[in-house]
Amino acid sequence: MEQFLAPVIPVSSETRPHMNIERGEQQRSDSSRNSEEQATPVKVNSPAQLLHERLLEIFRVSVTGATKDRVHLPGLSDELTQSASGTLTPNQVDTLLLERLTLFTTSRDAIEYLVRSFNRARDQLTGRTWSAAEHVTAVERSIATYLGLELQDTVMLAPNSEHNTVKWPILEELLLADANSSTSRYAGDSELQISSAMLALVIEQHGDTLDHVLHPLISDLAHKISRGSLVDAHSLSIAAILLRLFSCHPSLAACIKRHVGWSPVRFMNGRQFELESVLGPVLSLCSYKQFTVAQQYFPQGAQITRPQLRTVFAQVRAQLQSLHSSIATTLTQVLKMERKSPPRDHDGVLETVVALCQQNKSRSQLGHLMTRQVTTCSDGLFLNLTAVMLKLSQPFTEPKVDKHANIEVEFLQQNALGLQYSTETKLTAGESHDSTVAMTANYSFVTQCFFTTLQVLHTGLASSCESYLQFVQQLIHLQERRAQLNATRAEWSGHAMLSAVNEQQLKALAQQIDNLAVMKLTMDAQLLDPELLLHALQFYSFTARWLMHLADHRLTALALVPEYLVDDLASFVLFVLKMQAAVRAQDVEDVYQLHFPPQHYHHLVTFIVKFLVP
Repeated sequence: MEQFLAPVIPVSSETRPHMNIERGEQQRSDSSRNSEEQATPVKVNSPAQLLHERLLEIFRVSVTGATKDRVHLPGLSDELTQSASGTLTPNQVDTLLLERLTLFTTSRDAIEYLVRSFNRARDQLTGRTWSAAEHVTAVERSIATYLGLELQDTVMLAPNSEHNTVKWPILEELLLADANSSTSRYAGDSELQISSAMLALVIEQHGDTLDHVLHPLISDLAHKISRGSLVDAHSLSIAAILLRLFSCHPSLAACIKRHVGWSPVRFMNGRQFELESVLGPVLSLCSYKQFTVAQQYFPQGAQITRPQLRTVFAQVRAQLQSLHSSIATTLTQVLKMERKSPPRDHDGVLETVVALCQQNKSRSQLGHLMTRQVTTCSDGLFLNLTAVMLKLSQPFTEPKVDKHANIEVEFLQQNALGLQYSTETKLTAGESHDSTVAMTANYSFVTQCFFTTLQVLHTGLASSCESYLQFVQQLIHLQERRAQLNATRAEWSGHAMLSAVNEQQLKALAQQIDNLAVMKLTMDAQLLDPELLLHALQFYSFTARWLMHLADHRLTALALVPEYLVDDLASFVLFVLKMQAAVRAQDVEDVYQLHFPPQHYHHLVTFIVKFLVP
């Protein structure tokens, strides 16, 4: 932003203020006259005059006549002439804007002007030594009010401009000006980058009357993300902008959650949610089975050196972890907003996550992998969601934190999040329902987050680990088939027809194996990320402590706990042990780095030995 320069305002000689004497000014030779001037106080602009000048600079208007970069406003000039102070104040900004906006002939020009003015206000009125900080809010609110009116096609603002035009593409261009887009007309122009803070202020004052403008914008941002990938910097930048909009202010968060693409229940299935919802495209930015990631990082196929593979894994995981942190930070902010003001006309964050799990419950069913359904969300999306929920749970699942006793097991009977356990097989027999427990019970955030994360692990991580093992088995089967053909080469090489068939089959197998091996590397980069596995081990260790606490202090409460919870816990521990054994067998421990501190296994092993070993 350019350094502020006080505007030159033509005034008469009678009213022209005296200017400060600069230190570098030439000294007069007459000592007596010099002494007299030093004894005379120098007049400076009053705070009111300084504010007047800065407001004229912010809005680039003049009250004394048009200049090269100022527009003369005669109406405002007449009003100031009749006022007692003769200076412009924030109370007169409405008059200024109303007169200035009527001079524009296009909505784009008016919107650009308001955005520039807002950004200049932030730059000129904040962080100054003179006392004007109290005027910042008033000026910004006035600008935001008129931007909202302009977006709503208010004829009174610009009677000569076009109306009934689509305004959201203009806002989108302004939002994406800093999204690494060299094609944007606003790229590099900091004054024309609309901030999420400005949009939040606009929505705060106009409420849902701007949904018809902002919802198409949000849809288009999500659509642009869905067409990109994890290796597309532009898609990641747009995702960051969408997340920033979601978390910067309650009014913007509420606007997004009013969007038709917010709740999973409004979509036919999980795959449609992944492609067309607000958050689905953001969560689907992954490496797992992604051809774009394979092309970007493994152009030479599976023939890659150890140092190269370590570098690729580090790069991909750094991108994923940055995305997970951004999403987790965003959801944390929104959850804090919801705690202060619970949502009424839309689902909250945890309710939405639960609804997504319910929509994709077939992922956890036995026949899901065999039928290869295309109606559920991808493994990549659920692995991202798993990483995010584990981050949200970290404050109460860390080994040094002893909060397992804070988990309210009554949540399993009835809850307002929509999690249903009545049809699930329980750990022990017994009464599993208490009619005195209200569905609207005010459970703690720790309890709600814990059971929501368990559901995400059940629907997402458990299924992904199982599908990964089946994928590896398929790859091993093809490798064994190729080895078998090569081993019997001497038997069929002398037969022309059989030799031609087998050579063609070997060639096809080699290509198929290489393709699958590359795809496996994209899966390894995400699923076998040591940070993800460590956080999952940490969470399941906490779960084991909670279950042992119930067994020691509330044994009958185990009749409420679904059996699959223990199955998921044990299966995941076995999966990690298998992966550690596999990387040792292939001598790639330095590449995969699946080394975890013993303390993360202590409670898990104790639980398994105590409850699962006959």
